[in-house]
Amino acid sequence: MEGLFRYLDAADGATEPDLEKLELDLWQRFGRKGAALVLDMSGTSRAVRERGIVPLLLRIRRMQRIGIPVIEAQGGELVKAEADNLFAFFRHVRPAVDAAIALQLALSEDNRGRAKEWRIDASIGIAQGRALVLPGRDLFGDCVNIAAKLGEDLAQPGDILVALQAFSRIEARETYACEGMEMKVSGLAIEAVRVTY
Repeated sequence: MEGLFRYLDAADGATEPDLEKLELDLWQRFGRKGAALVLDMSGTSRAVRERGIVPLLLRIRRMQRIGIPVIEAQGGELVKAEADNLFAFFRHVRPAVDAAIALQLALSEDNRGRAKEWRIDASIGIAQGRALVLPGRDLFGDCVNIAAKLGEDLAQPGDILVALQAFSRIEARETYACEGMEMKVSGLAIEAVRVTY
């Protein structure tokens, strides 16, 4: 991250930077093509207000212990675990969707027999494209924004929402049960697919 910050600070000197050159340089240094996956735990704001921070922190840590190995087993790279979210990047869309299904199934299995207040419910968004990836720190790009909007703002607990342009890149799409939908958030129209498992 410091490398990116130093680069941006140097480019943002006294004169306006050559944005076209800066954009090209950033993509060459940090850019990757693939699929962003954003997992967001559901109901955390209400949980803190009702029960305090410690029960939430215990659930977040349990979600990380369950989720990170699932992401890695499907060939994904955990870029960051921030608050009640996981941000991961995959080389291709299909393993991202498979990881999302595995994540939801693993959380559902872990929830079995637990009291409602100890359950972990999550929503997941996936989008495909280019991203600036800083391993272990952060990621930026349109596909990250779309995945975050799908996973955090539009998906319901238990949902897996995949941007239609990402889902259309999967061969043998018929192996997934899904329904198409159109949504709007933050002034963006997003076509997506809800994958059922």
